[in-house]
Amino acid sequence: MVLPFTQEEFLSVFSEYNTAIDPMPIAGYFFAIVIVLAIQLRKKWAGTFTGFTLGMMWIWNGAVYQIGYFSAINKAAYGFGTLMIVEGILLIRVAIRWDQINFQYSPNWKTISGYILIIYSMIVYSVIGTMLGHGYPQSPVFGVAPCPTTIFTFGILLLLRKPYAKFLLIIPVLWAAIGTVAALQLGIREDVLLIAGPVVFLIDYVLNRSKTK
Repeated sequence: MVLPFTQEEFLSVFSEYNTAIDPMPIAGYFFAIVIVLAIQLRKKWAGTFTGFTLGMMWIWNGAVYQIGYFSAINKAAYGFGTLMIVEGILLIRVAIRWDQINFQYSPNWKTISGYILIIYSMIVYSVIGTMLGHGYPQSPVFGVAPCPTTIFTFGILLLLRKPYAKFLLIIPVLWAAIGTVAALQLGIREDVLLIAGPVVFLIDYVLNRSKTK
């Protein structure tokens, strides 16, 4: 896949975007912290709040970042943005269903993987970007940029108790594939952990199939 833009153009869009929406990234971090605390404290409203907040993040990323800014250098952003808006609507719809967003609290390899992805998306992601020479405002920022938000979403979905709405994985997995390929070409190495979420879900699927045989 040959990208229709350079790393310089990509980072320039983020610089313009982050400067224009400041201080929105702070809100993203605030709501994410509330999500993690609500899950840890086992609040009854944790599922609904989590689904609704994630949904709004995906809609923002689709409408504001993809369609509003990224489309200036990549017309495919209109398609990406539409898919992200759809994902946001699906998350909000599922948030209304209490039985579809229930969290598991016993420590296991899936929940540990989930928290690793959550911490990575919120903290480590930006640290790596800064170390690589494209810190804020040039860097993708958690909550308002697709890749760290997708990694966070995988982390949250790994914390869910089964059964859950598996269709919520389709668009994030698609974006993980696109984002990973783009990251390798652009040198945005902090995005490489995008593929970790799909890999963990695939391993879980294989292990569960082997148990049922």
